[in-house]
Amino acid sequence: MEDSPKMFWWIKSPTAVIYFLRELTGVGIAIYMTVFVVMYVQDSNLSFVDSMWFQVVSWLGLVSAFFHSLTWLFVTLRVAPFDLPVWVERVGFVGLLMAWGAVSYVLYSFLYVL
Repeated sequence: MEDSPKMFWWIKSPTAVIYFLRELTGVGIAIYMTVFVVMYVQDSNLSFVDSMWFQVVSWLGLVSAFFHSLTWLFVTLRVAPFDLPVWVERVGFVGLLMAWGAVSYVLYSFLYVL
């Protein structure tokens, strides 16, 4: 007779916990997008962005998106179809972070500063 998996089997593995948290961040991003779209349809002047509850929802979306992106960049080189040395994975991760930061800076500069 096979043992059925326990309900919280994933709590014993740090990798599984991070994976589940990463997938859970999609809920935070979806909540932010839903609230933003609904509020924008009701008030296209964006006067709702000053409200405290919208700031809380925005922070939830930002933290969720940041954690989701960070873990995705960390995993990107680990799932390569070939084995990379650990130092190459770490240097690649730092390179991906730098590229992400550079692209974010350029987009911010062109979309919000100019």
